[in-house]
Amino acid sequence: MNTAYNKRGRRPRLPSIESQTIAFLEWARKKSRPKATNLKWDGNNIYLRYWRQDYLPPPWENAEVLVIANITVKKSYRQRNWCWRYCQLCAALTRHGVVIESVLNERLFEALRRHPEFIQFRSACFYLKKTSFEEWPLTLDWIDIGDNPQLVGTHRT
Repeated sequence: MNTAYNKRGRRPRLPSIESQTIAFLEWARKKSRPKATNLKWDGNNIYLRYWRQDYLPPPWENAEVLVIANITVKKSYRQRNWCWRYCQLCAALTRHGVVIESVLNERLFEALRRHPEFIQFRSACFYLKKTSFEEWPLTLDWIDIGDNPQLVGTHRT
C-alpha cells in the first residue's frame, strides 16, 4: 500500500506505529497543506504532524520535518530507548529531521535536554536535526555469515 488511506478513506490497519508512520508520511507528502494524524497500536499512541516549512526558527525555517505533538509509550517499552529509536526513524524518513513539540513530561524534558543530538528551541520544543550519513548514530553494515549475509545495526558512541 503506497498511501496511508485506502480507497474508501479509511485507514488500513498496519501492524506497528513505525509502518503507520511511513504510510502517513507518503500520504502527507502528496498534500499541499500540513497534515496530522493520530497513530495507535498495541498501547502506543502518537499524534504526528507533517510540516514542509515555517515551523522551525531560522536557520531551519524551510525544513521538512515530522512533529511529534503527543506521545504515549506502552509501559513495557519505556526505559528501553524506544522513543529515541522512533525519533531516529522519523528523522531518517524526512529531509531534515524530527521535532518533539511542547514537552510536558519532566522526565522526558530533562532527558531531551541532556541528549547531545537534540536542539532545544522555544520553551519546550526539541529538534533532532538530520545529519550526514557519516555522522548518524546508527550505522548499518552487512555481515557475511556463510551463504546468508545479514544487515545489522551498530550504535556509534
